[in-house]
Amino acid sequence: MLAVASICALPLSLSAQQTATIPANTCQLHADATLPLTESDGHYLVDVEVNGVAQTLAVDTSAAKTTLTPEAADALNLPVDTSKAETLAGVGPRADPEYPRIVASLKLGPAQWSDLRVPTFGAHAFTAYNGVVPAGVLGANVLSRYDVELDFPHHTMTLYTAQNCLGRFAPWQGDYQSYSPIYTSQHRFIMQMALNHHPILATLDTGAMPSLVGHYGAQRVGLYADTLQLDPQKTGHGLNGAAISLAIHRFDTVQIGAREFQNVKLEVSDATFPADMLLGMDFLKWRRVWLSYSTGWVFMQLDAGVTPHGPATAGWFDWANTPGTEQTAAIINQGGATRPMPIAQFSTHSHMTYSSVPHIVQQSRLQPPPAGMVPLNALPSFMGR
Repeated sequence: MLAVASICALPLSLSAQQTATIPANTCQLHADATLPLTESDGHYLVDVEVNGVAQTLAVDTSAAKTTLTPEAADALNLPVDTSKAETLAGVGPRADPEYPRIVASLKLGPAQWSDLRVPTFGAHAFTAYNGVVPAGVLGANVLSRYDVELDFPHHTMTLYTAQNCLGRFAPWQGDYQSYSPIYTSQHRFIMQMALNHHPILATLDTGAMPSLVGHYGAQRVGLYADTLQLDPQKTGHGLNGAAISLAIHRFDTVQIGAREFQNVKLEVSDATFPADMLLGMDFLKWRRVWLSYSTGWVFMQLDAGVTPHGPATAGWFDWANTPGTEQTAAIINQGGATRPMPIAQFSTHSHMTYSSVPHIVQQSRLQPPPAGMVPLNALPSFMGR
């Protein structure tokens, strides 16, 4: 096992006078920082400081750990930790083990992390868009310090400290959706969805552009090679740029929570990962997304009046730029009974991103789970696998 990296968070609290006037059981939200997001080739980037030097990282909610490109690590003269090599895996072939680099200080907003072991991944993993090339990935080991509001239409990320908050507590005006996903010990949010009324599990993945249905998800829906070969074909890219064959399949219905969308085109691959699907930026970029690492809940609010900028994606986002149809029926299994969906254990050799951005798969956590949350350390295997 890797040595556990320490975390040094700056004091973030209400003043004594404020605290004294707030009942103990009242939800307290404190916005610690609002940071601009820059869109680059479908990824959303945020500025951090690494050893006192400004760097730009891609926000990736399914990455278990923050990573850097070799070029960025070399430019910062980061020392190598030779005590244990770490293996990266992704959509596509597994990368060779490499030793992580040591980051003395990483600052995001008002908080600082010290003595981080930061893996590096394949050179030139990112392409430039609008002149911006990310130096790496900002993963869940850092993001989970906060409740995080990702306002993609307005290009902002707000970091909140949440205390005593339960239920629907997002400070938003108007209607929004609440989700109670599976929250894993690696700080991933696994959404319950349905494709053509077949229940599946999807990792909420801001590093996936666009969404991707994997091998297990296709099997659950009854899609096999003989059917998919009739669909339009294309090539995608996985870990370190590895080519992946894709079929563009039209689903009659896609259900997320109580919302159902009709006539949806999604990419389907025979790639395997622990969840059935990656719910990516083709859906998320139209929305304000609240990731409550303190409670394990997710809130979303559509902002269809704002058109996100970025590379041409005509036709791909039409389905996601609508509120969908409200459904009274819960997501059910084929037998007609509602049930919590099972999920394969997220092992130390798993990650779920469909893009050229890999994720650390042997990792140590920087902090314990949020207060009141029980880590899902022994999730059951997929049924039928």
